[in-house]
Amino acid sequence: MSTVHSEPEGGRYRSVVALSYGHEVVVPAPVSVTLDTEVLEEYVR
Repeated sequence: MSTVHSEPEGGRYRSVVALSYGHEVVVPAPVSVTLDTEVLEEYVR
């Protein structure tokens, strides 16, 4: 599972998105990239 935490506020994240491997994960600004998570599954036990 890939999880992206964003929109920090008051010591917490307002947005948390979790997707299974194989999906594209959009990392919001200021990073602003899209990651293909399919290859990450090779590193999970």
